[in-house]
Formats: sequence, C-alpha cells, structure tokens
Amino acid sequence: MEAWKDKLRDFVSLRAASADEWFTPGRFAALLALLFLGQYPGVLLGGQSFVLRDYGLYSFPVAAHWRESFWQGELPLWNPLNNCGLPFLAQWSTLVLYPPTLGYMFLPLTWALPAFCMAHLAWGGLGVFFLTRRWTGSATAGAVAGVVFAFNTLFINSLVWPHYCVAIGWMPWIVLAAERGLREGGRRVLWAVAAGAMQMLSGMPEIILLTWLLVTGMAGWLLLRGTAPPLRVLAGFAAQVTLVAALCAPQIAPFLQLMAESHRSVGFADDRWSMPGTGFANFLVPLFYSYSSRGGVFYQYYQHLVSSYYAGVALVWLALLGILAWRGARVGGLTAASGVCLLLALGENGFLFPLLKAGVPALSVARYPVKFLYLFMLTACLLAGFGLASYTRRATGKPPLGALGQGVLLGVLLLLMAGLVWFAEANPMPRDTPGATLRSALSRAAILAATVALLWQLVRTASVARGVLGRLALLALVWFDLRTQGPPIMPSIPAKVFEQGMIRRDVPLDPFPAHGRARLMLKPDVDMELHFAAVSDPEKEFLVNRATFFSNCNLLDGVSKVNGFYSLLLKRHEDVFSRFYRQSFEGAGLKDFMGVAQYTDPNNQLEWKPRATHLPLLTAGQRPEFATPAATLAGIFRDDFNPTQVVYLPLEARQVVGVATDGAVRIVSSRVGSHRVEAEVEADQAGLLVIAQCHYPSWRAHVNDARVPLLPANHAFQAVPVPAGRSRVSVIYTDKPFLLGGAASATVLCLCLAGMRWGRNGTG
Repeated sequence: MEAWKDKLRDFVSLRAASADEWFTPGRFAALLALLFLGQYPGVLLGGQSFVLRDYGLYSFPVAAHWRESFWQGELPLWNPLNNCGLPFLAQWSTLVLYPPTLGYMFLPLTWALPAFCMAHLAWGGLGVFFLTRRWTGSATAGAVAGVVFAFNTLFINSLVWPHYCVAIGWMPWIVLAAERGLREGGRRVLWAVAAGAMQMLSGMPEIILLTWLLVTGMAGWLLLRGTAPPLRVLAGFAAQVTLVAALCAPQIAPFLQLMAESHRSVGFADDRWSMPGTGFANFLVPLFYSYSSRGGVFYQYYQHLVSSYYAGVALVWLALLGILAWRGARVGGLTAASGVCLLLALGENGFLFPLLKAGVPALSVARYPVKFLYLFMLTACLLAGFGLASYTRRATGKPPLGALGQGVLLGVLLLLMAGLVWFAEANPMPRDTPGATLRSALSRAAILAATVALLWQLVRTASVARGVLGRLALLALVWFDLRTQGPPIMPSIPAKVFEQGMIRRDVPLDPFPAHGRARLMLKPDVDMELHFAAVSDPEKEFLVNRATFFSNCNLLDGVSKVNGFYSLLLKRHEDVFSRFYRQSFEGAGLKDFMGVAQYTDPNNQLEWKPRATHLPLLTAGQRPEFATPAATLAGIFRDDFNPTQVVYLPLEARQVVGVATDGAVRIVSSRVGSHRVEAEVEADQAGLLVIAQCHYPSWRAHVNDARVPLLPANHAFQAVPVPAGRSRVSVIYTDKPFLLGGAASATVLCLCLAGMRWGRNGTG
C-alpha cells in the first residue's frame, strides 16, 4: 500500500529535471481524462446522455440495434426494421467489425456510447502528444497540441457520430506509425498497418482518405529529401496500403457492393454545407455570422454539418508563430497542407474544390466540403506545437519574433477581430443575435492577451515548479477558451429517455408493427415537419421523435417501418419511396403491399391510426405483369393497384416465369428472421411467392433445396418462382463479399502476426 502511495505522490509531484519533462504520457492522459470529466460531468457520471441531431436519431439507435443483435447471437449483416430491409454491416458507419465496440456490449449503453466517443477523442489527443513531441522535441508543445486536438469544437461536434470519433482518434497514430514504418521498415510497417486497419473499420471514408493523403505526402517528402532508402519508402508505403485493405476486406467488400446498389453515384453530391466565404473569421470570432438554432446551439449560415469549427485563439497564435519562427521542410509541408484544406473546405465558395471535382469526378460521391477541416485540425495542431516549441527551446529569455514582432502580430489579430465586429454590425444577417459577435470578439481578445502573457512567462521562468504550474495554467486556458466559445455545442439530457422499449410499452399499437408481421409509416408531411422542427427543449424534441418513431428511433423499440435514416440507401427502394414525398401520391395499394399497418393519424401527428387492409410480408398467387422500370413505378402508384392480384416483374423475368396463369398458390406456413425467410407453399400450378422485402444481391432463393432466381418484384422487392405442388422455399441472406473478405483478412492477419513475432525475435 505504501508503495502505491509513493507512486501517487510522485505522479502528482511538481518535481522533475525540467518543467518540460514533467509532462509524461501518463500525466497527460490523466489530464485529458480530467478535462473531459470537467466538460461533461453529467454524461461521464451516468445521469445524462448526448442527444443532439444524429446522435439521438442515428448513432444511439444503430448502436442499440448492434448490441441487441449481439445478445441474440447474430452478426447484423441485414437490418429488417428500416427501409423495408437494407444492409447494416455494409453501411460501414455502424462499426460492427470495429473491435472496441465490444466494450459497450457489456455496459449501460447510455453511458458507454458517449464514453466510447470521448475516449477516442482523448486517444487522438494522446497521439498528437506523441507525434508533436517526436517532431519538436517538446512535451509541453505536445500537451497543448493534444488538448486542442481533443477539444476543438469541430471534434466536439463530432461526438454525435461515433464513427467520426474513431477515425479522428486514429489519425495521429497512423501518421506517427507510418512515418516510422517508412523510415525504418520491418515491424514498424506492421504497427502502421494495425493503426490504419483500426481507422479503416471506423467507416468514415473522407477522414480515412485525408489521413492517407497526408501519409502519401510524407512518403513523397522522404523520397525527395533522400533521408530514407527510396526502395524502403516505396515498399513500406505499398505494404501499408495493401495490408490495411486486406485486413479490412470483410468491411470494404460489402461496402463496395452496397455502394454499387445505392442511390449514390458520380454527380450525387451537392455543395451544401461548405465553409462559408466568411468562414475564416470564425477561427478568431467563433460566433461571427452565426445564429441560435435548436436547443440554443449556434450554427453558421449556410453550413449545418457542424455548429462550429473554432479551435481557439491559442491555436491561431501558436500556428502563426510556428509558420513564422520555425524553419524546416516539415513546417513548410504542414503549412501547405493546412492552406490547401482551408481552400478546399470552401467548396463552391472557392476556386480549388471545383477544379478538383472536375479532375476527379468520383469525389462527388462524397458530400460536404467542410469535412476537409478534419485534416486541417491535425496539421494546424502540429503547427501550433512547433510554435510553442519555439518558446520552450529558447534559453535566452526572449520570445520568438522578439517583442516588436509579437506586438505587431498581436495588433494585427486584435484589429481583425475589431474589423469583424464592425462588419457584422454594418451588414447584419436576418437571424443574428444582437451583441453575440461583440461579446464573442471581446472574450476571445481577452483570452488571446492572457495566452500571450502566459507564453512570455514560459521563457522567463527558471523555476521548475513555476514552469510546470505555468504550463498547466496554459493548458487550462486553452481548454477554457474552447469550452466557452459560445453556448454548449453538445447539450445533454437525462439518459432515461433512451430506455429501450419505453414507447412500445407506453404507446400500445394493435397490430404491432413487428418484423414479418407489419410495418409503420409516418405521414410524409409529418415526417418532413419533424425533419425541420425547431424545438428549444432537446429532451421534449427527442421524446416527440421517439413517440413518432422518427428517423431510426424505431430501433429502440423493435418497430419495423418503411423508411429510415442512413448514408447509403438502396436505389430501388428510394425510387419507390421518394415518390411519397416528391409527388402527391396516396399509394394505398402500395402501402398495403409494404404491410403498413400503422399510419399517422391525420388529426394528431403523435397518434397512430391502424390500417386494416395491410398485407403480411409473404403473399402468393399474384398474376405477373412484365414491364419496364418506368411502367412498373407508374403501375404500383395507380389508384387501382391491387397487390393481391398482380405483381410487376422486369421484362427479362418472362424467360423464368413464363406466361401468367390464374392458378392458386397458398402459403401453408412461414417463418421470418432477420437473415432468413422460410415458407411452405402449395400451388395448383407454377406461380410466385412475393416477399415485401427489398431486393438485394446477397439474398439467395432456394426451392426444395435447389437454387432458383430471386426476381425483383414491384420494382424494389422480391419474388420467388415456385412449381406446382407442395414446395419448401428458403430465402437466405448470404453475404459473399463478407465471407470472401473474411477469408482474406484471416490469412493476412496470420501473416502479420507471424511477421511481428519474427521481428520480435530479432531476425527481421
């Protein structure tokens, strides 16, 4: 016990050979944990949970569905509860194959999921600490850069998306490990592969791509500088990319298949939510041209992906000093990367993004150019580390650039802040909050002045204890700046509102829309109204979303519905379902076919009205009509469409089904699961079994154990041809890309483990 007390006293002691050496990795990790606890005490202590936007509508329900599937002994390859069925694992952002998600399988999800997100931001901050310390030689610089990386408002905004947090958390570790792998080769390459594979499984393509573009630039820099053997650099880079892709094949292969079947294609993206042309101002004055939206959170005009990307005035000051006071190719490369990212983040508001999109049309599959700021945050934090190191490495007692240079730079920044206030007052926007820009500028100016004063003290203090306290004060000031940039950007509400099954218990639905029996559908105008609702109370808003099963909230109650909220949707389903929104179709026959048993009450959007005419998931005996896709869509939306009498099939299906007949087909028995549909049917003559479930290549049909074609029915759904007599029909979800990818991944993993063992034995 005494030994532990001694270790604890040594851990918190201010004694060290120098103030800089006090910042060990362990102490910095503990500081990050304390700062997160200080920022979100209610969440980390378990009484509160995040809720804003996608967290409540997507992230938490998806995690709950993954957890529920896990405890039922299933790997959720397919989600039967949304969009009449769609791939789940292949969405990638669901994190099904990311190993640390097992952590929230065994803990209360309302606590474990936000803790999971914050832990990954802290992990990223620790990675920046190591990377900055390696590049600058200063642990203090690493600590400040790490705090900015973990707590800048762009990344705090990203707490609503667990897959973003995972991708962010691994960014610096990949850069750190990849550089060592490119320089030293051998086992170092495998550590880079491990970090890269973990990020790849996050399912955040833009951040993954940006991270590896930085690694590519680093490899090019090593080749040009000649600081490492060219063959080692090229071989190491090729090995890293190839092995990461191979290890993640079980995730990548299903994703590519889903992408090919999805509603996204070249030309899909629009240019909404780029950084505004005035967006550079928000790095100095965070509330410039911002307005108060739902729950008091401020958003920029024309950019709603995140509410803020303010990184603190300390980052601006230190990054500028890093650029101006530190000479070296590495700083030059980081400066160039930061500038390019800022210009690309402007999207159509700048000149560079349109040129890039014209040269690489495939990039238009992605959305929201503001995402280029995710790489900017990493490069800017590293530049800030160089700026702070330019203070700490000086033994002269003089700051970088000298008193005059710093005075000029400080004056320029303060004048810019004053100019922004004047501009905002002279050119107000319709939803501006009076005085918000002025208060924002004054508070940031005061923090900037305090930051400069603290930094001056760093180069003038000889005492180790005072040096440590000064550095801790600087970290606290940096965190305080980010914490107080405006109203909270991640409000929390009581965790009890996420209780699974709560609405199912309190809002009895008869018939209940369970998978295989029936579905629920929000009235299209109500769905759109909820999408754009502006409620000042986040808790009340989420309870309304739950009561209406809006977006993916249905997953919390095991409710099956006809739509949902996912980044990749099946094109065939979207062709059908988008018509409910874009045109004034009632589509009663189609609703019957999709099994809509509960529909929004026209007199009360929080109540449900049962539909007695809904059909079960499996029907049989319809007369086939062979038609083009356009004719099929027109037919199923006709007022007289009767899904019990007719089913539309593609023209090429005529060769399989043959001539239509009126013979009866009866379903004797059926059993429906998430990944398997079974039925026993009896037919007077050859006919069809129709399944109101989305058609997708991974579904395979068998009749009496023999493989038969699975046909697209009513444009987006499924039909199985059955022969005369009694037959056993099985429609099974067989994800071949996942299985092949798993075999490739297992092989490569064994080779990597063998390589690490070989290297540990000193033979490689």
